[in-house]
Amino acid sequence: MSGSSGRLPWLRRAFAPTMHAAVLRNPVSQFASGWLLNQQWNNPYFVAAPFRVLGLNQSEPVVKQAIETCGVRLPPAQPTSDDAYAMACEQFARTAEGNNAYRAFIALWILWASRMSDGVDLVIDVDRLGASRDYAAELRAAFHARSGLSPDFSGARDLVEETRRSAGRMTGIDGRSMRVVHSDALKFMASQGGSSASFAELIRKKMVLANELTGQWR
Repeated sequence: MSGSSGRLPWLRRAFAPTMHAAVLRNPVSQFASGWLLNQQWNNPYFVAAPFRVLGLNQSEPVVKQAIETCGVRLPPAQPTSDDAYAMACEQFARTAEGNNAYRAFIALWILWASRMSDGVDLVIDVDRLGASRDYAAELRAAFHARSGLSPDFSGARDLVEETRRSAGRMTGIDGRSMRVVHSDALKFMASQGGSSASFAELIRKKMVLANELTGQWR
């Protein structure tokens, strides 16, 4: 899932005749890649990004609700300008408490998910794509039926298994305590309404998977 997910309602209005495909990945794999990058290479960009996006938009009621529901503590700096706040968030991320960094990511992820449910033609489940050839074939057929294109998914990796293998390197976070924030995220999603039953169930399964994956962190 990328930042474009948050713009889906606008994209739908601006490019109405277009097929809109949304890429969905479990939040743990996404967060882990950025956290390990910061640990190994002292690059806080991806840890800082959720703080920056949430902080710059905290005056929006729905963003404020996600921040409060997920229990996120934002950097103490006030967003006087985008660049100044981005620098403040990077500094904050360098020493950010791990559980708070994860909460910030989950708050942003569930905001994206709530927007994704509005008018998506096709959801690409990246976790299944890398693990199931049958799903890859079904997805390719669905893509072709809607657009006439047949993308090649043969290079997709099993990102869930990669996340399991890297669990021992995820330090500074009490993964066992993250069940609470996953539950909070589902409460936020339910409060937004508008999601189809199938999409809501997909998000619930991502949170169940998140419980399993973060449960290995110590």
